This record gives sequence, C-alpha cells and structure tokens, in this order.
Amino acid sequence: LRAGDRPVARAHGLRMRRDDLELPARATEHRVAFDPDARPDLTEPNREAVKGVGRESFDSLAMATRWEDPRPEAPHRRRYWQRLLLPVVPDRPLSRIENVLAAADCGAGGTYARLGLRSWTFMNADLVVALSRPPASDWVGLECDGLLGPTGTGQSVSLIHDADGPLGQASQSILLEQRPSGDGR
Repeated sequence: LRAGDRPVARAHGLRMRRDDLELPARATEHRVAFDPDARPDLTEPNREAVKGVGRESFDSLAMATRWEDPRPEAPHRRRYWQRLLLPVVPDRPLSRIENVLAAADCGAGGTYARLGLRSWTFMNADLVVALSRPPASDWVGLECDGLLGPTGTGQSVSLIHDADGPLGQASQSILLEQRPSGDGR
C-alpha cells in the first residue's frame, strides 16, 4: 500500500501444503481456553467500547466483542470472543479467515489491560498470524497477554480459538504512547 510514492504498509502471505496425517493423541491435545458451548451472541457491535476509548471507534461500530472476566491466576491476561460484523470488501461475503485476521488485529488486549485505553495508545506496528488449521466457525476467541518495556515498545501475544478449540497464535509489536491528557494510569 502506498501513499504517493511512499510505501506505508505491506503484507506477506504464506500458504503451506496440507496433508492428512495420523498423529498420536499427545501431539494434538491442547489446552482449551474457552468453553465452546458458552459462546456469546456476537450479532451486535461492542457499544461498551465507547466507554473505554471515550469515542466511537472500529471496536464500537464494526466488531462484536464479549469480554470474559479475568482469571485470578492471570489478572493481566484478557480473554474475549470477537466477530467482524462488516465485510472487508463491499458486496463480498466475509470469509472466516478475514474474520480471524480482524480479530487477531485486536489482540493488543493483553497490553492495554496493563495500562488502560484512556491514558495510553497502542499502535501495532506489525501482525503475525499462524493458524494450524482453517477456521471452523465465525466465533473467534482470543486469550491475550502483553509484555511492555520502559522504552515505549511492547509485544502482544494471542492464542486464537474458534468453536472447535485452539486454532493458532498471533503476535504484534506494539508502540506505546501516553495520551496528552492521560495521567499514566
């Protein structure tokens, strides 16, 4: 993507061959972070996002998000279900992979849980998503955590789930900046 002659964004995709393998159970047993039977309704945008951000945003207009309460053993780890409500390309149905990528792009939840949206901004400079299989549903569960440093940068890591269980991982390099009116909390 260019702005005039200047590149402003780029994307790379890698499609790997698929094969049907018979793997031992221990190779495919993974911790399931979400109860697939407890999937929330994801048909309406997240109107609560306006309270956290202080204004309308992509989260409050285009994404359905339902947060789960933090677990006591990991209070900074955030868990939520998401679903993109609008097509990426007008007049074309939203694909499951587009839905997963849009949700993964919101995976900075693990970093802003540590500082707060009203006082800090979190710009992801990149997004790396790796999936172990094709998405099986429109529901995308993210379990996010973040690592922040005093240098103004950080890393957000998300485990991605769908209705069938663990699906993949995402990571983002995060650029942190305190908002001019923020008090640092």
